[in-house]
Amino acid sequence: MLHHPLLTPLYADEFGQMPLIGFPIKTDHRQALMAYLATYGIRGAAYADHWWFVPDEQRENYPNAWNLLQTHYVLPVNQKLSLSDIRLVIEKVNNFSITSD
Repeated sequence: MLHHPLLTPLYADEFGQMPLIGFPIKTDHRQALMAYLATYGIRGAAYADHWWFVPDEQRENYPNAWNLLQTHYVLPVNQKLSLSDIRLVIEKVNNFSITSD
């Protein structure tokens, strides 16, 4: 089971039996998480700024949407991954830590 204090899963029970291509989470440490997972060959996704459709001068009107754009990350979960692949992703995410300088 995915359990990490620095991450918040973004999912709903409504997904039911729909196949997922990714498991969305939210973290203030997205870049560090991406770099850490990449060392294990795990590549997720994050939507870049070109997914922001609100004019920059109106950004302050949508702080939650802007925050989500900056902090979301999609863990790889799809039909091509084996159960052991998924377990590896979960293990590495659960072992993720932030080091302070």
